[in-house]
Amino acid sequence: MDKIFTLADHVINTEFDNLPKDVIDKAKLFILDSLGAAIAASDSTGIQELVNLMTGLGGKKESTIFLHGPKLTAMDAALVNSVIVHSLDLDDLHEDSIVHPSSCQIPVAFAVAEQLKNKVSGKDLITAIVLGGDISCRLANSVISGMGFIRSGICGIFGAVANTAKLHGCNRDEIVNAMGIALSQLAGNAQVLKDGALVKRLQPGLMGRAGIFSVLLAESGIKGPENVLEGQFGFLELYKRGEVYPERIVKDLGVVYEMSNVSVKPYVGGRYI
Repeated sequence: MDKIFTLADHVINTEFDNLPKDVIDKAKLFILDSLGAAIAASDSTGIQELVNLMTGLGGKKESTIFLHGPKLTAMDAALVNSVIVHSLDLDDLHEDSIVHPSSCQIPVAFAVAEQLKNKVSGKDLITAIVLGGDISCRLANSVISGMGFIRSGICGIFGAVANTAKLHGCNRDEIVNAMGIALSQLAGNAQVLKDGALVKRLQPGLMGRAGIFSVLLAESGIKGPENVLEGQFGFLELYKRGEVYPERIVKDLGVVYEMSNVSVKPYVGGRYI
C-alpha cells in the first residue's frame, strides 16, 4: 500500500494533545518569526504588484492579506501572504531537507482558519501547521539528493493539503484524493535560481494555494491517483535526482515531528551565507 495512506491516517489521528511541548513551542516561535519576516518584507520588490493583481481579480473576501488589509479568497490570501513571508529569504528553514516550511504552512493555516471563522481554535491552528511542516519536510528528506527542483516548490503542496485537510476535518479518502490531485500540480524547478528570477519567491505560495485547491476539489468528489508516492509515475520516481529514501517518509511518524528540526534565521540571506 502506498505510504500516502499512512500519512493520511497521521493527519486524522494527530491532535494537539499528542504534540510534544517543544514542538508546540517551536510552532509558536515560527508564527512570530513568520509575521516578523512579513513585516520586514511587506514593501519588498513585487509585493505591491502582486497585491494589486490579486485584489483586481476579485472573488469572495475570506482571508486577510498580511499588513496590506484587503481580503481575498483563502486560496489567494495564502498565496500572497506566503510570498510576503518568503520574499526576503528571512523565513525559517529545515536544514536537512532544504525546505522553508513556515512560509507555506503558516499562511495556509491562517487563511483557512479565517475562512472557517469560529470553527478553528488556536490549538487547531498549531496542529495544522505542525502537520503541514512535518509532511512537507519528510517528503523532501526522501528525495534529498540533487537540486533539479526547489523542494519547497514540490513538497510544500503536500503539507498544505495536510494542513487544510486537518482544519476541514477531511476523511481518509478525501485526504488521499487531495494528495493525488496535488501530484498533478507540482512545480518548483530550480532554474529560477540560475536565472535569478523574481518568481522564485512565489513558489511556496503557489504550492500553498494549490494545496487548498486540491482539498476543495477532493471534497467536491474529484478523485486523484492513490499511488501518489510510490507508483510507477509517483512522487518518488518523478522527482528523484539520484537515490531516494522512502523509509524517511514514515520513520518515527507521530513520534518525531520535523518542525522540531527547523531553525530560524537571524539575518536575511541564503542558507550558505
